[in-house]
Amino acid sequence: MIEFDTELSGVPIEEDKADKDVVMYWHLYDNFDANKTFWTDSNGLGMRTRKINAQATASNLSANFYPVTSAIAIRDSQNDSSTHRQVTVMTERTTGGTADLMERATIELIHNRRLQSLNEVDQTGWGIKVNSKYWMQIYDQTRGVSLQRSKQLDVNQPVQYFYAFEYQEPTDEEKSRLFRESTQFASLVDNQFDKFSTINHHAFPLAKGKVLVRMENLADNFDVINSFEKNGFGEIFYINMNTFARDLYLESNPDVEVAKVPTFTVKEVSMTGAYDQKDLEKYMLENRWKGVDDAES
Repeated sequence: MIEFDTELSGVPIEEDKADKDVVMYWHLYDNFDANKTFWTDSNGLGMRTRKINAQATASNLSANFYPVTSAIAIRDSQNDSSTHRQVTVMTERTTGGTADLMERATIELIHNRRLQSLNEVDQTGWGIKVNSKYWMQIYDQTRGVSLQRSKQLDVNQPVQYFYAFEYQEPTDEEKSRLFRESTQFASLVDNQFDKFSTINHHAFPLAKGKVLVRMENLADNFDVINSFEKNGFGEIFYINMNTFARDLYLESNPDVEVAKVPTFTVKEVSMTGAYDQKDLEKYMLENRWKGVDDAES
């Protein structure tokens, strides 16, 4: 992965009184042909297909720019069964982007814009300086793994530093125990969680002995060939929540032996966490929600 750390000083518009856009521009060679097609993420989730001049009214430049929350990608239309070349550019902030527009095999991302009607300046009167990072991955899907979603998680959830001023260095014996515990209960998805960089989870304690867990999978069909098929899972894989709950308990209670983990139950709840999913589905089925314009059955 290539990182571009870009620093741009204020864009001058005082002399010519003209609005200006500054874009990051990448041009690919080696006969790369995107065939006027590219992909952008939909609000950080699934990748959506975009085509240049897809609409009859999209004959100008601005109509071919789309929102880019985390990534934009192009694929070589000349790909065959032996090669699947793809180029993905990831961003650290939301912007607009396009590809294959001005020239073939190009990617453009708007880095900054300064307008006469919205003239943003700093305290000295100069245009605002804009710094941003971009990450580019060029790889063959059949041989490499997409780093798009793992980078997205890094950007959205950066490492946080905490300081303990009364911290005491643990003894060698304590360090050894902590290391054994961290390696003993490292897997969460049937011993294969570490292979999927697209999965994240959040645990929220609700009461004593009761925890709400939210699983998040950022992958979509766009990543199938990279993350799933490569590990022999096809398009579907499963999380064993009983194994997850046991490991979560053991991590929180390191002195308890595996054989002495207390009995627990796992229930799927609604998105709000207020109802059991089975009860909600039963209620919806029995009380068939209707709007005022729904026909009576």
